[in-house]
Amino acid sequence: MMMKRISIALLLMLFTVSLTNAQQSSEELSKEAANPLADLMSFPFQNNLNMNYGEYNRNMNILNIQPVLPFFKGRLITRTIFPIVYIPDFNAESGKSASGLADIVFTAFYVPKSKGLMMGFGPVIEFPSGGSKRGSQKWSAGPSIVLMANPVSGPLVYW
Repeated sequence: MMMKRISIALLLMLFTVSLTNAQQSSEELSKEAANPLADLMSFPFQNNLNMNYGEYNRNMNILNIQPVLPFFKGRLITRTIFPIVYIPDFNAESGKSASGLADIVFTAFYVPKSKGLMMGFGPVIEFPSGGSKRGSQKWSAGPSIVLMANPVSGPLVYW
């Protein structure tokens, strides 16, 4: 039931984003997408398959769902990583495995207005949502910062 609600919410957000950005040119949109501090919603997925670990050549998989949500006209940008993991038992040829949500990492950046060098700074917090098999079982927090120069104009985008 909870997964169904999350799926519906993600689909609604994706639909809203597609309607809002429909009038931007593809060049403008690609430049904004390359900028980690842009006032642009995105929902990237990253899958990492780690193969042939341990004596029995077991495979581990991590799917990171990483929504980026801007607030206050792009002055506050949040990035959250929801890792869905599959971790086999590396000590046996077959056996138990752990799969499900690992520790969630939330980052919020305050982005002051500037020309030239852009920056964002804020906290990063790790929530111990993975339990004993898929996480650290500890809360963690610290600072995070992003610095970048304006891109060079032309067909390519540099950050």
